[in-house]
Amino acid sequence: MNVVFWGGCVNRQSNVRAEMHYHVAIKRLVEDETGIAPKTWLRFYSSYHELHRESLSMLNREMHYDYVVIFLRPFPMIALTKPIIRYTDKDKQARLALHPRFSKEKYYDHMIKEYKIGAQANGGDSLLHKILQRLNDFAGNQLRLPQWTKNEVIKMMADLNHTAQQRKTKLVLVGPMLYPANDRINNICIDLNRKVEIFSALHKIPHIDIARSFDENGNRFLENDGKHLTDAAHLFMAEQISKFITQSATISTPVLNRQ
Repeated sequence: MNVVFWGGCVNRQSNVRAEMHYHVAIKRLVEDETGIAPKTWLRFYSSYHELHRESLSMLNREMHYDYVVIFLRPFPMIALTKPIIRYTDKDKQARLALHPRFSKEKYYDHMIKEYKIGAQANGGDSLLHKILQRLNDFAGNQLRLPQWTKNEVIKMMADLNHTAQQRKTKLVLVGPMLYPANDRINNICIDLNRKVEIFSALHKIPHIDIARSFDENGNRFLENDGKHLTDAAHLFMAEQISKFITQSATISTPVLNRQ
């Protein structure tokens, strides 16, 4: 059983104990339930274009993957909600680019990967920079770029699901999580979560909803910084994902007798 996990910091959170990381817990839970030890891969993406391209390439290889689990990250979307994208070039110099919706370039993969560095360039805390940033955000909202970006993410998930079905691979979507540390990002996450719920129900794709603050026992899903998932969140994700994998595995594969 081959399982690929696409994500960001959730795949390597230092604040979570090693044995509590969701992917470690999934292996343990699935093996305990079915007797099958999954083989897992952790993959990372910085932009949705990168995720789309690399996932298609991976699915079209000779090797078969039974499950592809994608954590929907809000941060790669943020740059694409503004008409002017700030990034750093190979020499770490801050540059500006027009949004791909209005440009000949369909995507700025190399730019978006470095967007965070660009946002932290000199002058990032000046009053003028903050005013221009607010204007950029406002213009993006007026041009409906947040809506455009979320629709692009859904289109990419549909394309990946189509290819996965052809390869007899099951797609699982997780998140996006809440992000109360930043109202703008949090609102994007809430809206994307609604779209993913509708999309997943329509295409019968498992969706693990982590847009919440607590689990059923009242354990916090977010650390005090409002950014990083807790042990409880990792365990919740592991239980939900492994439940789906276990159900699928027991339907198609006889349970091993380990006595």
